[in-house]
Amino acid sequence: MFSKQCRKEARGMKLTMDEADRSLSFPFPSLINDFFEITSLSYSQVMPMVWRILFLLDKLNRSHSLTIGIPELASVYNLRTHGHSRFLLQLKKGQIPLVQKATQNDGDWRGKYFFVKRASISGGDLLPL
Repeated sequence: MFSKQCRKEARGMKLTMDEADRSLSFPFPSLINDFFEITSLSYSQVMPMVWRILFLLDKLNRSHSLTIGIPELASVYNLRTHGHSRFLLQLKKGQIPLVQKATQNDGDWRGKYFFVKRASISGGDLLPL
C-alpha cells in the first residue's frame, strides 16, 4: 500500500489523462522499465490503458516528487490477459483507481500518433521490439 507521505501528497491531486501532456521518449523512465522487466512482457503486449497508467504515474512522480512504484501499482491493480496475448490492468475489488479515465478509449488516437519503420530512423535498429 502507499506510504502515509505518498497518500497525503497525492490526496487532492486528480490528474486525468485528459489533462496530461502525452509525450514519452525512449529510453523509458524507470517506472515503465521496471514494469516490463518484472512482468516479462513486451511493449506491444499491453493494452493502451496500461501505457496511460504507467505514463501518468511517472509524470506524477516526477512533477510532485512522489514515489509511486510497482508495489503500489500491484496493490491496486491485477495484471490480466485480454485476448490471446494482450494484457491490461484490472482494478482490484474495493480499490480506487490510481488514474482516473485511464480505461477510456481514445477514439482520435490515429490523429495523434503515426507509425514508422525502424530502419528509417537513425539508430532504429537499437530500439526495442
